[in-house]
Amino acid sequence: MILKPLLVLLSLTTAALVCAEDSLPPTLMTTRGKLLASEDFAQAPAPFTGKPVGFASGYLGWRYNSSTTGGKSGRWEIANQEFRGMETPGANHPATASYGIQYQDAII
Repeated sequence: MILKPLLVLLSLTTAALVCAEDSLPPTLMTTRGKLLASEDFAQAPAPFTGKPVGFASGYLGWRYNSSTTGGKSGRWEIANQEFRGMETPGANHPATASYGIQYQDAII
């Protein structure tokens, strides 16, 4: 006796979900776009261009610290096509790096 009302409820719920999905706009989250950046680290990247605004905007290219003294954060080195980040003594902060690109209407 309980089985029939449960089946009706399940059918109505499924129908409501299907109708709701039909009214949603299409998503781009799973659509592959063009490749925005690629790096093989065969050599040190060129210095970034532009003027940084904060840490992650206003410039193009790689921004990272490669000095052996480190500074406020860690440092990076490139060897054997590897980009290695390490904390430097006294910094108490891991190495940080960012890559500036221009984009519009991006899903990140």
